[in-house]
Amino acid sequence: MNILHYSQGCITLINPIPVCLTVIENMSGKDKLPIFPSRGAQMLMKSRLQGATKGHGLLKKKADALQMRFRMILGKIIEVKLNEIIK
Repeated sequence: MNILHYSQGCITLINPIPVCLTVIENMSGKDKLPIFPSRGAQMLMKSRLQGATKGHGLLKKKADALQMRFRMILGKIIEVKLNEIIK
């Protein structure tokens, strides 16, 4: 029968084999990729980083263009409203 005893970050079985667990509370591990340190993996990560950087830049350009378009439309709306008030 195995009975667990927990103290100071270590779990000890009554069967005398101590097992220490390191608990990382802030990092869930879901945001890490299991990568073996090799040249191929490095090239893969570099290409993924370049793709992510390019995608981020494209999204930023799109957001800027949409903001410009919104401001132009808003300017036209304000102009029409002011013309209606003046008449």
